[in-house]
Amino acid sequence: WVSERAITVLVLVMVLVAATGVGAHGAARPAGERRPAAEATSDSCNPNTDTMSAHDAARHLMAGRYKLGHHPLVRLGRRPTWAEDPLHDRNWRERLHMLRFLNALMMEWQDSGDPRYRDRALELVRSWIAHNPRSDPASAYSWGDHATAWRTITLVCIARMLPPTG
Repeated sequence: WVSERAITVLVLVMVLVAATGVGAHGAARPAGERRPAAEATSDSCNPNTDTMSAHDAARHLMAGRYKLGHHPLVRLGRRPTWAEDPLHDRNWRERLHMLRFLNALMMEWQDSGDPRYRDRALELVRSWIAHNPRSDPASAYSWGDHATAWRTITLVCIARMLPPTG
């Protein structure tokens, strides 16, 4: 059997290796062509921003503001420490470490063709990795089972949106 950590590391490597270029698999949509609503929410790659569109969530993330599930929008800035807890809420902390919000950035990259959204998503993945080694994570929620499971799904979604390498 493959361990949880091995799977997470494999997915992180896939994401980071595939982080540049635009190919057929991860092709951006033509400028101005929006993703149909049904496509944006049809699977586990939904950014789960509840009352906010992925487009609006992506714009907020570019400015360092985070909308996690049903929680209010909060400002963390452009360089999160991953130990933030602005709402003093267990669910919010767990959602932060799920990284599902990154799907909004990737969807906006695909919709707009603007590589800044993809680059920001990958910058946040790298930041999360740097701040959350298994031996000394930034938060008790970094490696919780639920957050790790959703983070793995999120990273697979990101990898699927990126062009294949090779």
